[in-house]
Amino acid sequence: MKNITRRGFIASTVAVGMAHSAASQALATSAAPSDSPVWDAEADLVVIGYGCAGIGAIKAATDLGATVIVLEKAPEELAGGSLAANDGNWSYVTPESLVNGSFGRMSSELAQEINDDGHLYSDWLADCGLEWMEKTNSVGQTVLAAPYGLAIWRAANSYFEGRDDVTILYETPAVALVQNSQGEVVGVTAERDGKRVNYRAAHGVVIASGTYASNPDFVQGHHYACLPYASGTSPYNTGDGMVLAARIGAKAFQDLSLAIEFGPLAVRKASEELGTAIPMSSLYYSGVMVNGEGRRFMSEDREMGHNKSTEPILTIKCTNTNGKKGNYGNGYYNLPAWVIFDAETYGSDRLMRPFGWATVRGVYAWSDDNQAEVAKGWVLKGDTLEELASQMTSINDMTGEDVSVDATTLVETIARYNAGAEAGEDEFGKSADYLKPLGDGPYYAVEIFPSVMYSNNGISVNDDTQVLDWDDEPIPGLYAVGDIASRERATRICMTGDMVTGGHAAKHALA
Repeated sequence: MKNITRRGFIASTVAVGMAHSAASQALATSAAPSDSPVWDAEADLVVIGYGCAGIGAIKAATDLGATVIVLEKAPEELAGGSLAANDGNWSYVTPESLVNGSFGRMSSELAQEINDDGHLYSDWLADCGLEWMEKTNSVGQTVLAAPYGLAIWRAANSYFEGRDDVTILYETPAVALVQNSQGEVVGVTAERDGKRVNYRAAHGVVIASGTYASNPDFVQGHHYACLPYASGTSPYNTGDGMVLAARIGAKAFQDLSLAIEFGPLAVRKASEELGTAIPMSSLYYSGVMVNGEGRRFMSEDREMGHNKSTEPILTIKCTNTNGKKGNYGNGYYNLPAWVIFDAETYGSDRLMRPFGWATVRGVYAWSDDNQAEVAKGWVLKGDTLEELASQMTSINDMTGEDVSVDATTLVETIARYNAGAEAGEDEFGKSADYLKPLGDGPYYAVEIFPSVMYSNNGISVNDDTQVLDWDDEPIPGLYAVGDIASRERATRICMTGDMVTGGHAAKHALA
């Protein structure tokens, strides 16, 4: 039944074009039950999305002897969602962390299930040919790891490919959920080869469509208004499942307050030209970071990734003008921002970090000496700081106003930084490992901005992963799992949680 076509890499972000924030309540208005359509195919379970959580649902369903239709938006060569764009760490989050990170929305029973059953899926992936390695993560845990998450996806895909009980349809985005007259979700309408097709689900539909990190409307509408950023994950992760659920009355667009995971700071010009985040290596720790005024505002060795605290780069400044004009904001006061290097530091290592979609999918190979990127205009070069400052122009993304770095201020900033570095003291607490005065020119400047790797949460579900309506009642036949319904805010459900909740949904639907 498979009919898979292939396309080349799509660099630009795929957006769903849905209104954000103010439109959320309107999207959640219940739709009238659909008349029974003509079904093009049928299975026990229809799974929307073929990433980590979708894999868990397929595995559990087929273990129970069920048939599955998988609707995947991406072409086969770019499938896998956030799983295929991230590192391959198979982490075990403690049940306590999951409950606390969800602010009590996840029960201790489900959290324990995630912790316990994660081993079953890692063992299965090993049986599929995945060669796990052991490594120590950032908090000192010994975890299993694959080279990248893409290796995990490929191992699982090798298990499902060619089976009679699993039909994987690539380039087939779901566009509507089908309900019967009792309000039960009984199938999915999708687009395939330019036509609308209907797939019946005898026992349930599982939404596993993943994050919305590649949808600026959602990120800016629900988290950081007008924030310039680049997505470091799949361009197909645009939150489509949230819209599907909201259109039939689901309690979607909920609990998003802390549900954004930032990645490394990214090279702005390169990211915008290539359509995906080009993350910076730790080389920038040794540079000097300045804002549009040419002033430092934070320690350069402060990592932004996974940090839920208020970052200096996201500061919104409100200035009081002695009561005559009231208070006014300046958007993100420290954006635009640049990192400045001297010649010795800039040529000491590659500036691009091997991380995220750009690396896994081979979007761009950064030059070893960082010089090709100067020629491309992604990196600015000046023999003097004054010459460099004359090129450091950008815009205020909130107001659209032009921003130009003042040369005199920049020179004063670097002089102040160098004096502190020579004395072994830094006003922002920069580590001695990276505190070094800038030497002679030429000098280099790289405009930077945030990257977003994935988001957590969005569709409200209960512990059985059933999607809830605005009265907190389950919508019959509809489930949501993985990042899009993790209930996590302050921490991550991780790949283990994605697969286990996917399996949980399939078991409940088929029971």
